[in-house]
Amino acid sequence: MVNTSSAALRVGLPYTFIRHGIEIRVNAIEFDNQQQLLVNLTLEEKRGSNADLSTDHLLEARAQDGHPLRYVHVIRGNHPLPDSSIQMTPHQEAQVSLVFEPVALSTATVSEESRSVEVHFPTGKWWSSSIQE
Repeated sequence: MVNTSSAALRVGLPYTFIRHGIEIRVNAIEFDNQQQLLVNLTLEEKRGSNADLSTDHLLEARAQDGHPLRYVHVIRGNHPLPDSSIQMTPHQEAQVSLVFEPVALSTATVSEESRSVEVHFPTGKWWSSSIQE
């Protein structure tokens, strides 16, 4: 039986929400070759003023078993930023990727479920998928 309240909170991509006057569009969620989770975002400042966005608690990523994935850093323009704050000027648009630790994979046979992740947004909504080989 499907819990309709939970199903209603699940979203597809792209998914857009606003945080602190910055529109955040989640374009893609993927894994790099080291199995780190990459959440690719487009940010756009909407209030017409300078803004700082902290990325270390912007999203929460979890393995399917509920284990949280540690936030590692943010990449902007193919370069890791030295801290978790992104400075935005009025109406600026930026492409960034949030990087989370790899999903721990057992050396034993790994089921598809154990390779799934969920990303939870501050809106109460969430996204889920499986790693594709």
